Amino acid sequence: MTWKKLVREYFTYNKRERRGLSVLLFLILASVLFRLVISIYPNAEYQWTKEQLEKIKRFETSISDAEAIDQNKVDQISAAELDTAQSHFELISFDPNEVSADFLVQAGLNQRSAKMLNKYVNAGGKIRSTDDLLKVYFMDTAWVDSLSDYFDFPEKETPSYEQKKEFKTDVRRDSFPEYKTKKKLIVSLDINTADSVSLINLPGLGPFYAKEIIRLREKLGGIRDYSQLSMIYKMSEENIDRIADVTFIDPATFSYININEVKLDRLGRHPYIKWKEAKTLLNYRFQHGPFLKLEDIKKCGVISDSTYLNLAPYLILE
Repeated sequence: MTWKKLVREYFTYNKRERRGLSVLLFLILASVLFRLVISIYPNAEYQWTKEQLEKIKRFETSISDAEAIDQNKVDQISAAELDTAQSHFELISFDPNEVSADFLVQAGLNQRSAKMLNKYVNAGGKIRSTDDLLKVYFMDTAWVDSLSDYFDFPEKETPSYEQKKEFKTDVRRDSFPEYKTKKKLIVSLDINTADSVSLINLPGLGPFYAKEIIRLREKLGGIRDYSQLSMIYKMSEENIDRIADVTFIDPATFSYININEVKLDRLGRHPYIKWKEAKTLLNYRFQHGPFLKLEDIKKCGVISDSTYLNLAPYLILE
């Protein structure tokens, strides 16, 4: 059987099939023509009556008047808030540890941040600097920056090594039993290099806290401020003060992270950055090349101002 015969048999229809095919083609052609007619001659526009047009006009006028009234109220409220904020800027300095949440709200801080700050202070936390303020959850960084000149933080002077040595020597000689004077040498202890045995002998510490201090300083790359010890579980302010009185911090012992070469497993373990943030930061470095200045790490979009302030002292560019 040749291919011509196959084609002829395939396209050969009986009378009934030819009639059905003709009807189908007619319906298709009719639908196409109907669509063309509709597109050429659209439906006539609806004609509004005079009464309906007047109702629409009155409705639009009432809406415009309502919007104008609401906008006037918003402008009045904004002006009142601005006057209130300006009046607070003219007040004397205040200590964030001693004011109430209502005072903070009147000073321009949002209510959520004010409650969190007040809760932190009531729980025993101590605000000694703007860095401490930024560590409070949901803190408004713009508010902290705008009122930075009005904060009156409690002073906590860190005596020099010679002052601490002189003070501790005099006190122990005059006020304590003789067997305690043998421990006066712990004044020269560097908290970032002391071993576990030396830390255990510090007042108020034991094996658990000594181990946690070593673990914390290894994760951080060195303890830069005694307030960081509050990150240790159940470390009280009294214990931190005792440790600060008999130790010192040597900046030469800090270890730094080269942000242009660090890998994810190192940066992701740092206490001041989350694993996902570290991953996003390193992906940004891979796409855009090495960072030229530390502030550029905020361009990745996941590093907040508070995270940057805590993390930046441990970073270097090489």
